[in-house]
Amino acid sequence: GFTEYNKLTVPFKPRPDESFIFLSELLPPNMNLIYELEGADYYDNLMSRPMARLLALIGSDQTTAGERLVDLKTPIEEKIKLFQERKKILDLLGIKYIISGYPLDENIFPKVFETKVLPYNIPLAIYENKEARSLFYFAKNIQFIKSDEVLAYQKTIEDELRDAAIIMECLDCQNLNINSEGAIELL
Repeated sequence: GFTEYNKLTVPFKPRPDESFIFLSELLPPNMNLIYELEGADYYDNLMSRPMARLLALIGSDQTTAGERLVDLKTPIEEKIKLFQERKKILDLLGIKYIISGYPLDENIFPKVFETKVLPYNIPLAIYENKEARSLFYFAKNIQFIKSDEVLAYQKTIEDELRDAAIIMECLDCQNLNINSEGAIELL
């Protein structure tokens, strides 16, 4: 979450131009739009509650629902550990790259770029999430559940949604059985 970076220490209060340079490197929510880059976190009053709850778990400070990682009263090292343990949420949301001012475990997220943001030489790195789902894919397994936000949330964060498996909520899910067996002819 972006608020964690507000706690980075600098020798003195930065000037507005220095803050802009740092924020341009860090790309907090919506700043990515200036550079036409996609981002998972965003300022949006109409963010759906299910999405807000997932983003809260991985560090967003913009959400209005869910257990916000940034609000936990634990040391930053513990928050980083929790963030890394929640990697499958990053996978599910298709988050391929993570910009961080804090070191991450390179066995989980290999570092692909590192720099120091001037004038204070604050280290900043880009890490790759190699298991991030693509924007579009064919689901290999679909698990249907009755429409229930709490159940869908629990299944999303607790179940192992591997190999392009998804959960689909429906009002009438009687005896639905869909799998990836078969073939599709593309013209």
